[in-house]
Amino acid sequence: MALANNSQAIGRWISAGPIPPPGWHIFSLAVYDSHLYAGTYTGYVYRYDGGTKWTDIGQTGDLNGVMVLEVYNNLLFAGKHAGEIYYYQDWWSPNIDAID
Repeated sequence: MALANNSQAIGRWISAGPIPPPGWHIFSLAVYDSHLYAGTYTGYVYRYDGGTKWTDIGQTGDLNGVMVLEVYNNLLFAGKHAGEIYYYQDWWSPNIDAID
């Protein structure tokens, strides 16, 4: 199998910086309130602040990874590897019954 020739690429990838520990592996990305967020293997979520700066906005419960980030009803939700769902309101809350 032949590999594609990259000589005709239009642009280039520019690093937005690594996620600081304990974030490590990134599983998901989402845009919420005009910011980019990254969900990680360790259950932490980070907000992109431009350049190479990422801000830790907290851990979603335990160390289970954030497999998906999604916006619904103007809230940022995190779906966890162990089946839990959290939403963000200045902190991560597992109480999804409180949503109208």
